[in-house]
Amino acid sequence: VMAQRALADAMELMANAMA
Repeated sequence: VMAQRALADAMELMANAMA
């Protein structure tokens, strides 16, 4: 669960940087 949350957080950060 922790890894999944970290992955989602990283994905959101990447999307934010792309935008």
